[in-house]
Amino acid sequence: MIFKNLPALMTLIAAFIACIVTFLYKYELTKALILILAASVVFYFAGLIIRSLLNHFMVEKDSDDTDEEAQEAGEEKEENE
Repeated sequence: MIFKNLPALMTLIAAFIACIVTFLYKYELTKALILILAASVVFYFAGLIIRSLLNHFMVEKDSDDTDEEAQEAGEEKEENE
């Protein structure tokens, strides 16, 4: 799991950006907190989805490399015999 912290990192960045935007546009406190909470929840779930996709493709790539190495080792073993 290379991308273990991706959802948390995406959530923190989204909340920070939402906080800055709400401060610059002078939102009321309750509206600002709702917006920050909504951005955090949305980006947390987006991070979970992205993490699972990235881990899926990385595992798939690693298994392809392992299969190729096993085939090469088998071919070398046959040539030596």
